[in-house]
Amino acid sequence: MSRSSSGAKSRTRTGGRTAFGADGEPADPETGIRLQVMLDDLAWWSSALGQARAAGELPPGSLRARAALAAVQS
Repeated sequence: MSRSSSGAKSRTRTGGRTAFGADGEPADPETGIRLQVMLDDLAWWSSALGQARAAGELPPGSLRARAALAAVQS
């Protein structure tokens, strides 16, 4: 893999190829597909977690940790 003196260029290179074009879009169609799958998964998890929290399934971790610490320190 070639190295560049510019930090920005070295971050956008993968396996000797440029990951993104000058327009900021993925240079390889597979990259775009994989990014879309990841974003779809993220949207699904966001919705699932939002519904679970709205239903009171699980309080946020920071609140549970704070309550556990308070119980230990009492």
